[in-house]
Amino acid sequence: MSDEAPTVHTSGLPWLTRGGLLAVLVLGAIFRLIWVEDIEYKLDEAFTFAQVRRVLQGEGWPWVGMPSSQEVANPGLSLWVFVGLGALNPGDEPTSLARVIQIGNVLALVGLVLFARYVVPAREREAWYWAVALAAVNPLTVLCHRKIWPPCVLPPLLLLLWLGWWYRERRWGAFLWGAMVLVIGQIHMFGFFLAVALVVTAWFYQRRQVRWGWWGAGSFLGALPMVPWVYYLLTEAPPHVSKHASWGQLLLCRFWLYWISDPLGYTVEHNLGNRMGDFLASPYLWGKPTYLMLLCHAALLSLGAFLLVRGIRRWWVQRGEPLAPADASSPTKRTLVAAMGVCGVILMLGRLPIHRHYLLVVFPLVNVWLARLALGTKAVPSVQRLGRLALLGLVLLQALMTTQMMCYLHQHGGADVHGFGVSYGVQARTGQVTQAPPEWLNLRQRSR
Repeated sequence: MSDEAPTVHTSGLPWLTRGGLLAVLVLGAIFRLIWVEDIEYKLDEAFTFAQVRRVLQGEGWPWVGMPSSQEVANPGLSLWVFVGLGALNPGDEPTSLARVIQIGNVLALVGLVLFARYVVPAREREAWYWAVALAAVNPLTVLCHRKIWPPCVLPPLLLLLWLGWWYRERRWGAFLWGAMVLVIGQIHMFGFFLAVALVVTAWFYQRRQVRWGWWGAGSFLGALPMVPWVYYLLTEAPPHVSKHASWGQLLLCRFWLYWISDPLGYTVEHNLGNRMGDFLASPYLWGKPTYLMLLCHAALLSLGAFLLVRGIRRWWVQRGEPLAPADASSPTKRTLVAAMGVCGVILMLGRLPIHRHYLLVVFPLVNVWLARLALGTKAVPSVQRLGRLALLGLVLLQALMTTQMMCYLHQHGGADVHGFGVSYGVQARTGQVTQAPPEWLNLRQRSR
């Protein structure tokens, strides 16, 4: 079997494919921007918006962020970033803040296309284009790119992180990598696990090429906003004893299960919960269920199983073959090793619960992994043709499912939907807008 790297046009994708990618980007933008009042709005979102309003009205600056599930407040940067975004579009309603987040995530998708075009090597570029297309229409990604929540502001920052990581042999790249990964960790603490994984991977693969001094300088700068949080941990935080760590978490392997299922679009139940059965029966025509969404799920499962089985078989056949030099030094492969392999192992050994939204901290790598699995790493035309057809099917099916999900939530207003809750628009119209618990706000007052 040839070890020759896939041939990809260095000018980008063929004209027709470029047009298809543009159409998917437009659809992804519509998904993120339409019906702004249909955003998820529960306690976390209410707390964040209330704090942003207080800061912008001059009522003080909180030094730490929202309480975590471990009863310890998050770093302050997880809240300060929303203050900056809120200043860009001040308003009396959460939709003003949500709109800035949505626009930022649309720009992040465009930025990823530019990243693939000008940074990713030509032999790996197609997988990144497909990854952008999958991310644009993935149902969980769409909903998380719309709301006021720390993981939802990460895509533009992750784009900067991957840019710095890609050029870690250069001074500016190592500096950017060191700074951004700690900034991301302060917005969502899973980023700290990613920070360790990237360092371990870089040290193992190319410790002599990385500009470690500049990485250290960037890390120092990125860590400065943590000073108030560290002081809080030393003086005010309750003794930290995890209530959720268990060896059972190690056996569940949730991180890798989510890694496989999320890019396939098997995430709707995470948002719809107890209304999932009704959603699978939708859309309804003349009061009769069509079960189109059930068929859509079955098709997604079939395509995913096909790609996984084919990928395992291909690995088994090629297991004794030497790696091509291009594949052994692949920057995309090394990034996936860090995020999926090293970071996954660290997380599992931590024995802590792992949730689907944690994978937003490695956006869009789950989609890149799936695209590489479909296309293969060697230029085998039959593999690539079937892989492209499967990826096209995944994009179209997820676009259909996300369209129906958005219409379903708009129609029902999220009422009685476990996971999503009642949309902000319905809350505002009924005069029952969720408010943050006073004790959360009082904790912030004491921590100024």
